[in-house]
Amino acid sequence: MNHPATPSGRHRGPTGAPAPLAAVIILALLLAGAVPVRGAHLESPDLGDATAGVLLYLDEGRYRWADVPVSGNYTALCATLAACAQADVALNYSMSQYGAYVTSLFGEKGPDDFSWWWELLLWNATALAWQEAPKGASDLELRMWDNIAWCPNSSAPPLPDPLTRYPSPKFRGDLANTGKALLPLPKLTSSSGYTGLGNGPIDSTPAVAHGRIYISTGGVYNWSTMTYEAQPQLWSIPAPPDRGISGPFIHRPTSAAGWQVSSPALGAGMAIVGTSDGKVMAFSMDRLEPLWNFSISPSATGVTASPVIFQGVIYVAGGDGLLYGLSTDGRMLWNLTLGGPAYMSTPAVSDGRLFVGSDAGVLTCAALNGTLLWNFSSGGKIRSSPAVSGGRVFFENTVYDGFTATGSALFSLFASNGTQEWNRTVPASTSSPAIADGRLFLGTNTGVSSYDLKGNLLWSRPTPGPIQSSPLVAGDVVVVTENSANGTVRYFSAIDGSELQSYTPRPEQYLFSSPVFTGDMLLVASDNGQIYHTDFKSYAAPRVVSWQIPKNLEPGKPVQVRVTLANQGNLTSRDIKLQLRGSQGRVFDSQLNISHLAPGHNVTAVFNWTPQEGDTGLALSLRDSQGDRGGSTRQVNIGKQPVPANWVIISATLLPMALMAAVLAVRRLRRRQDG
Repeated sequence: MNHPATPSGRHRGPTGAPAPLAAVIILALLLAGAVPVRGAHLESPDLGDATAGVLLYLDEGRYRWADVPVSGNYTALCATLAACAQADVALNYSMSQYGAYVTSLFGEKGPDDFSWWWELLLWNATALAWQEAPKGASDLELRMWDNIAWCPNSSAPPLPDPLTRYPSPKFRGDLANTGKALLPLPKLTSSSGYTGLGNGPIDSTPAVAHGRIYISTGGVYNWSTMTYEAQPQLWSIPAPPDRGISGPFIHRPTSAAGWQVSSPALGAGMAIVGTSDGKVMAFSMDRLEPLWNFSISPSATGVTASPVIFQGVIYVAGGDGLLYGLSTDGRMLWNLTLGGPAYMSTPAVSDGRLFVGSDAGVLTCAALNGTLLWNFSSGGKIRSSPAVSGGRVFFENTVYDGFTATGSALFSLFASNGTQEWNRTVPASTSSPAIADGRLFLGTNTGVSSYDLKGNLLWSRPTPGPIQSSPLVAGDVVVVTENSANGTVRYFSAIDGSELQSYTPRPEQYLFSSPVFTGDMLLVASDNGQIYHTDFKSYAAPRVVSWQIPKNLEPGKPVQVRVTLANQGNLTSRDIKLQLRGSQGRVFDSQLNISHLAPGHNVTAVFNWTPQEGDTGLALSLRDSQGDRGGSTRQVNIGKQPVPANWVIISATLLPMALMAAVLAVRRLRRRQDG
């Protein structure tokens, strides 16, 4: 059977020419103009502009986004196939009488006992949440700007979403603590701003997801009275600048006092943070409602390491010298002795194993159920967070004279058994190593250095102050924060170490927080109590780029008015509201809402209008989440207009020819019927 789109499959008239009646109808439609429709609506733009987002998600370290074109009856299955091809992700699926069933993604097959399976989710732009798709992949038709996700149904909804496609859910970004951003840093021309929280110094590192920033503040300490005027807080604030996602600044008290360096971890619908008075506290991500808290054994430092959330378990290393596994309702599942207190060493998770250091100089490797696999004694104190890559775990230990770091060594161990591959003497450091593209990057008390994965020094660059936070690598750029009285943010080339750019946040203060990059925004927090954001994308309001108003306007005769909007910036414009009015103030249609307009995309709004005597113009009011955007106006002339001369000539020529062709076709048909 021929496809209808092929020439041999098209309907043709009895003589082999196109059916003459169709030609007459087409000509009549051309002469009459467009047929009006009821109500305001949107027209799909060209195929290249109509896209849907597809998230392929296994865990926070393995996921891919793809934007695929949608048109007509385009299903979630079609979008999934296109997304996997675009993102180079392995896909297997089967078809049955019930439709398509995805059996594996990323080479991960759902088990035969169906303890989990690959689930299809659809983004609800009203509730701002992933929800179970109402139909299967082969039945769910997608519209432009829809977003779908595939993920194991046993996990919480994915943290990546259309609000923050590339979140940073924990200290060092990913489970393996590599400190590598998922996207390269754009060119360094950018706009900057800051948000002041007014609750003391910020020494923890921000976590970002769902269009919001989560951060711990140190509280306000009165050095005269030696008391806290305001206790430390956990904050949730909109990601600046406002990306069309409005929301309040929410904050909740955490520790009673003390230096807060544990960074929040996000997952399972919760924000988890450790406190210096020895608690692990859980809050809801949406409103920071307190859910539970767990107290470790009494210790001098409490919880200074950052929690990790993975597959429904919360892992945290305590100052009491224990590694804990906690359930998502705050129950202790197990604990494991580390041999010494954990101070700032955040566990890494890789290949079913946990890696964490302690002040006893011991690196511990444990199974996810808390079973000890191996220990490695390095000497000194391991206060860095280990990073895992290529079957090796990298960390440094540091020797102290009192509170002063005097020297460090960088280690590489085989992750499978803890055997040392190599170690190198490095300047004193409490910075955690970053790993990207076969290179190690380390901040020290004297500057920044890069090594290959065999421990060979590639380059070293001095800085005026110590780098005691941990480097961020985004593409070919390394970003560090300098922890001195006039703390400075510095950008270096990852290739040769040349300094590319620097700036000093004002007012000057120490920078102990590590930088975070979410794909379009770089965040740095300061001891001055402010969060600085450097934005690499510019916001542009939606613009009216064209009007289509019929030329022949007659009083009382309904017509369609088409208004095309375009987003010529590179951030999504949200909650666009259009209203069309006439010169006499009448609203032609109910207000038309567009949930979002992606960068570089356009959309055509179609309004019905019945002109009246006295109408002289049309005015479009335009608003989005950023406020009133003005709009656009057009003048109109009401009254029957003469038919243009060229149409008179065309009509006089073609209409008789079409009628004659129809008569001849009917005569030929009758002759054939008569034999």
